[in-house]
Amino acid sequence: MVALALAVGLLLNTQPEEARDRARDAFTQGQELYRTGDFAGALAAFQKAEAIQPSPATQYNIGRCHERLGQLPDAVAAYERYLSEAPGAPDHDALAGHVAELRRQIPPVGHLKVSVEPPGASVTVDQAAPEPAPIDKLVPAGQHLVLAELSGYTPARRDVEVVAGGSLQLELTLRPVETPPATRAPDAAVRRDVPAPAPPPSGGRTWTYVALAVAVVAAGVGVGFGLSSKSAQDNLQSRVHTQAQAQQLYDTANSRAVTANGFYVGAAVAGAAAITLFFLEPAAGHSP
Repeated sequence: MVALALAVGLLLNTQPEEARDRARDAFTQGQELYRTGDFAGALAAFQKAEAIQPSPATQYNIGRCHERLGQLPDAVAAYERYLSEAPGAPDHDALAGHVAELRRQIPPVGHLKVSVEPPGASVTVDQAAPEPAPIDKLVPAGQHLVLAELSGYTPARRDVEVVAGGSLQLELTLRPVETPPATRAPDAAVRRDVPAPAPPPSGGRTWTYVALAVAVVAAGVGVGFGLSSKSAQDNLQSRVHTQAQAQQLYDTANSRAVTANGFYVGAAVAGAAAITLFFLEPAAGHSP
């Protein structure tokens, strides 16, 4: 193969001078990085030169970098582009033989082409470094994950299968990232505190409680007089009294018994009234 430095002479001189100068600077940078063993850096520099001003020399050196990095399918693709674009190059036959040898070293491959809209996106194939779209490369036959990314756009991912010896063209369109609408409080969260309506007035039971209290008091007084009457009767029967004492005790017991019965009757009447009022008084309180 021709030495790396000899490929500089194959640079095209048909581009504007400014572009030619930028391409030459990137190409020279690629040469220097290649000599230091930084093949990945050299590859990036040569690819930059190719993007500014395509030339067979740049394709040749891109192939050299891919080969040093162990990326044989990419190396073969770059060498073949060089051979196609520079059929009269002095190293044509030697390089063609080298390409044939490289082909025997690599597993079956297929051609993968990816284009992306809008321009400016990057494309990543499997775990390789991102490359500016569009890409056109050889990849091992089988399944591959293609990822297209561009700032401000939703990434696009596709699982593709490349057939050995075949070619796959993939066209991706990225969509702008949608800005979520401004959020606001839901209607249910905006409310005014409204006093709850007062419950309808219910009828009281004032007279029910009065009647019940009268019944309790009357029963208590009746019990008191009943006990007092029993005490007088016990006193009359337990000892011997004079006729006058006996008569007095008898009258006292009898009087207190009558009074106790009277209070019992009053308690019964008041209790009955309380029961009746318990049912009637609330309804009377709602009447107009």
